[in-house]
Amino acid sequence: MTTSISLVERLRKSIGERQVVHNVDLSGADLHGVDLTGLMAERFIAPGACFEGALLTGAQLIEADLSGAIFDGAHMEGINLGLATLDRASLRGAFLARSIWINAFCEAADMTRADLTGADLEGCLFSRTRLDDAILCQVNAPHTRFTGASLIWTDMRDGIFSKATFNVSDLSNANLSGSNCSQADFRGAKLYGVNWSGVRLDGVLFDPWVKPH
Repeated sequence: MTTSISLVERLRKSIGERQVVHNVDLSGADLHGVDLTGLMAERFIAPGACFEGALLTGAQLIEADLSGAIFDGAHMEGINLGLATLDRASLRGAFLARSIWINAFCEAADMTRADLTGADLEGCLFSRTRLDDAILCQVNAPHTRFTGASLIWTDMRDGIFSKATFNVSDLSNANLSGSNCSQADFRGAKLYGVNWSGVRLDGVLFDPWVKPH
């Protein structure tokens, strides 16, 4: 615990001085509720750490290792997680509006009810991730992989999902209205009750029996 406290003090000092902190290892640390707004870190290692209810608004955690970490209910608006690893992480109910996930790895994570409004998800890997009841409105997600993901009742209005992959995913009752899904791959996906109103579907790959309407 003492080590975690000293590291947090170091991080807060770097935030106050607007400096990038390097080589931080918070593996398994309990940091629930911590305020690290504006943190800029390189080689940030925190697998299995608990950030439940934490404030990470505007943090820069590019290429961070956050596998298995807990961010339930965390406020992470505008955070940059580009190239980060969040496999098996829990982000239930996290606020991630306008966050950046370019080419991040987020396999088998739990993002139930997370709010990713306006997020940049380009090239991110969300395979087998649970995104039920999440908000993905106005996201930029071309080439993003949702293979085997659960997107039940997910709000995906007005997003860009061109060339995204939804193979064997579950989009039951998802709302894709107004989105651009051109050249996306929905083969093997569960599409019961999907709202296709105004969706761009040119070049989309569906199973032969699927007729979106």
